[in-house]
Amino acid sequence: MWQSGMVGVEISAAIVLLVTTALMVRSLSALQRVDPGFEAGGVLSMRMLLPEDRFATADDLLEFHTRLIEQAGAVPGVGGAATVNYLPLNNETQRTELSIEGRPEPARPYAAVAFTISPEYLDVMGVPLVAGRAFEAADNRDTDRVMLIDETAADRYFPAGDAIGRRLRLSASDTLFTIVGVVGRTRQVALADGSTPIVYLSQFQSPWRYLRLLARTDGDPLALASPLRDEIATLVPEQPVNEIRPLGDVVQASLIPQTLVSNAMTILAGGALALAMIGVYGLMSFFVSQRLRDIGIRVALGATNGDVLRMILAHVARLSAIGIGVGMVAAFGVSQLMQSLLYGVAASDPLAFVDAGLFVLTVAIAAGLAGARRATRVDPVSTLRAD
Repeated sequence: MWQSGMVGVEISAAIVLLVTTALMVRSLSALQRVDPGFEAGGVLSMRMLLPEDRFATADDLLEFHTRLIEQAGAVPGVGGAATVNYLPLNNETQRTELSIEGRPEPARPYAAVAFTISPEYLDVMGVPLVAGRAFEAADNRDTDRVMLIDETAADRYFPAGDAIGRRLRLSASDTLFTIVGVVGRTRQVALADGSTPIVYLSQFQSPWRYLRLLARTDGDPLALASPLRDEIATLVPEQPVNEIRPLGDVVQASLIPQTLVSNAMTILAGGALALAMIGVYGLMSFFVSQRLRDIGIRVALGATNGDVLRMILAHVARLSAIGIGVGMVAAFGVSQLMQSLLYGVAASDPLAFVDAGLFVLTVAIAAGLAGARRATRVDPVSTLRAD
């Protein structure tokens, strides 16, 4: 009958939503455990855009960066300061194409994400130096341009391990950059993205007007926001400073889209499950009302309450099995479509499917029991007389 069909559809929909929700929740949990390759805890970030009329030349910018890092690093409670043009995991990226000297251009251009950092950046962020050397004070505008690359770039573009000393051009520029060091692998674009090559340029060779000050603190990063702003004011009075926040918050904020999707799907799955269970309860109540005479005869012939409940629950189990089976097939198809949204969990993860199926079956049987309670109170004499 159509009521059974509707309940079956509701059970199937609940299965689809529960499976996909379980996959998204497990994916989010896996992302929260990802090591980004840098130490975000205890670091405060502050954004500035230096006025062009005050800093007209690259030398002016370089002097500001130098003094800012020195004075910010001297603030009590600050263990070190650095500057960078873009924050990691903050939807701020500068993608560039690479041209490797002495190597023919590939059909698909080499590419990476570029960050411009001060020499102190690696220490402040806790990014390890793997090979070669880091940026030094001697790397200035009067010397040859140098570059650091991360392990992802080194493995992809220099699999022979000969990255140190090789020279690159960025985005068809004539300027050659010599690779002087390889640093640890970091996730600068997204926590789920561990495959994007990263290159680092020296802030002291190409200083930016747009910058972020990073300060590693001994305690609560926000407690040092005011002293750091005061230091900036001594360098550039009335300089706007905004987006003052701990770097750990930036990392957590990068997961907001996945968190919102996971929460929304959890609500939808709960709603679908509730509708399915209400449907099972209502169907069982209707089933019992239509079978009162039959139940009365069974009881009159010696059937126990357990026998009656088993008959009704068998009907619930058959209906649930059909709904769960159809839902599993549909959930498998949907999960394959959302594979690109998942991290650290397979779209066909058996745990998500088994858990969803057992949960729906358990709740369906509980709802069926609640709806079938009326059957155990049937008085066979009254029922047969009424007939």
